[in-house]
Amino acid sequence: MDVFSAAGWGSAGVQWGAELADEWHDRDKHGAAWVAQKKTACRGYASQCSLYSRSHRTLTVASALGLVGGFIALFVTMLSKPSGDYDERYNWVEPDLTVHHTLIAIFYTVMLVSLPLYAGAAIRTFTRLMRAWNKVELKSQMEQSRSGLEYAARTLSQPVYWMFTTTGRAVISALPLPRWHTRLYQEAIYRCLYRGINTTDLPGTPWSS
Repeated sequence: MDVFSAAGWGSAGVQWGAELADEWHDRDKHGAAWVAQKKTACRGYASQCSLYSRSHRTLTVASALGLVGGFIALFVTMLSKPSGDYDERYNWVEPDLTVHHTLIAIFYTVMLVSLPLYAGAAIRTFTRLMRAWNKVELKSQMEQSRSGLEYAARTLSQPVYWMFTTTGRAVISALPLPRWHTRLYQEAIYRCLYRGINTTDLPGTPWSS
C-alpha cells in the first residue's frame, strides 16, 4: 500500500470512528430510543428529496442511451461491412457501401451529439452531490469534539478524507446510475438533518428556500 492509499484509508478510519463516537455520545446523552426515533424521522425527510429534476433525469438517460447505443450500433455496423463477391463470369465485384457509410455517419453523429449532453448532465450531478456532501464533510468539528486531541484528529483527517471521497463521487457521477446518485444525495441530506445542518439551500428538497 502506497502513502496516498494509506492516508486515504487512515483518514476514512478516523472519520468513520468519529461518526460512531458521535452516535454513542447521543445514545448516552438521550437514550437509544431517542436516537432511533430521530434517525427514522430524518430518513423519512431525506427520502422525499431528489437529486434529479424531471428534465435532468431525462437528459441523463437519453444522452447515456445515445452514447452507449450509438457505440454498440457503430461497432456492429463496422463488423458487418459488406464484402465483394464474384459474378457468374468470375469477375470480382465491389459491394455498394452507400448504406454502410450512411449508417456509420449517423451513429457517429448520435455519439458526438450525446457526448457533450451526457458530460453536462454528469457535471450537474456531481455539483449537486458535492453541495450536499460538503455540508457534512467540511463542517466545523468543534461542536462534536469532546477533547483537543479528538478535535485535532478530526480536523487533520478531514481534508484528506474529503479529497478521496470527492474523487469517488466524480467517478460515480460519470456513470449512468440515477438511482445510485439519488441515494447518495439522500444520505448526505439525512446526515445534515441528523446533525442539525441547514439544508434549505439544497435543490430537490420540499423545504428549499
